[in-house]
Amino acid sequence: MSARAAVYSLLAADGQLQALGLPYGNIWPAQALDTAPRNGRFLILRWEETTVARGRASQSEVLTIWAHCPREMSTDFAPLDAILNRVTEILTSATHVTGADGVLTCVDYNGKSPDLNDEGYKTITKNAAYTVVSR
Repeated sequence: MSARAAVYSLLAADGQLQALGLPYGNIWPAQALDTAPRNGRFLILRWEETTVARGRASQSEVLTIWAHCPREMSTDFAPLDAILNRVTEILTSATHVTGADGVLTCVDYNGKSPDLNDEGYKTITKNAAYTVVSR
């Protein structure tokens, strides 16, 4: 009863994200990478708390999406902002999207982080948080 596959499909299939410098396939679940891709910007999808409403067939999950750019490629945060803005457009306009693991009902935007550095991945990074309701 999750919408993880629907979220991944929506993001992976978006040509505008690719035009903003996110290579096709550079979307990863949290903890999937030991080293960061160096072929361009990439997204990490971190699924967090899950809340199930009693007596309802739906649940809500917190999703934090991290946009990264290798520092040797760029230290300009503007492309990461543009990517996260597009991610927000995609997700908040999605309703009743069927995925292999459930149906995404709706997504609420909860805000964006400041500009950050990731010393482990050697990237600049920003994140945006969402509440994903699914059934």
